Amino acid sequence: MTKYVLLAYFAILSFYCSAQTEAIVTYNFESFGGFKIETTLRIKGSKSYYSHYQDNTEINTDEGYTFWHYKNDIDWYRDGETGEVFEQRQTMKFPILNAQHPSELKWEILEETQMIAGFKAQKAVTVPLKEDDTVFPYKQLIAWFTTELPFDTGPERYFGLPGLIIKIEYVGRKESCTLKEIRFREVEEWTIKNDGIQVTSEQLIDPYEIDKKWLKEQKRSGK
Repeated sequence: MTKYVLLAYFAILSFYCSAQTEAIVTYNFESFGGFKIETTLRIKGSKSYYSHYQDNTEINTDEGYTFWHYKNDIDWYRDGETGEVFEQRQTMKFPILNAQHPSELKWEILEETQMIAGFKAQKAVTVPLKEDDTVFPYKQLIAWFTTELPFDTGPERYFGLPGLIIKIEYVGRKESCTLKEIRFREVEEWTIKNDGIQVTSEQLIDPYEIDKKWLKEQKRSGK
């Protein structure tokens, strides 16, 4: 009897340990005018996949202001072993675009902490790798990470802190992304979308800088 109890115990322990490497994390993304959507981060071992989808939305505030949020369909894929970060993006005004982002990120970890969604989180800010760095199109990015969860990734293309990023604040823009819930469960394998036009990281961040004639030719040729 003891033998079967031990086998059952080790089976449960093995499942629990495996489950701790896989999770689905839900975030609340908020933007100007009171715009809110849920986004999802899937974690499977050293790999993660973050998706952000929003439709065209018109918001009318009590103060009489109108805000428009346009369609965005964005996916970020990160491989923690190779350091690769791949993004695919489609907006209302542009075709599907792909880019490989630099894997090197530099953070300054500060002493400030706060409780977020029941977890103790510590503050960190991005530090540009060079003076004209365009990988961070915001004045500065603030990340809050927790070491109480066994992951070192986060939303979008942001990672590299000693814990899971559970909140992002975009300085200079009224936007934030905050942990809503995390579920430890087996995560299905995903297929990386790669059916768009290949551009540089800087071009994907600011597609209005892409040569319109070139983009039209690429779209026509199906590249």
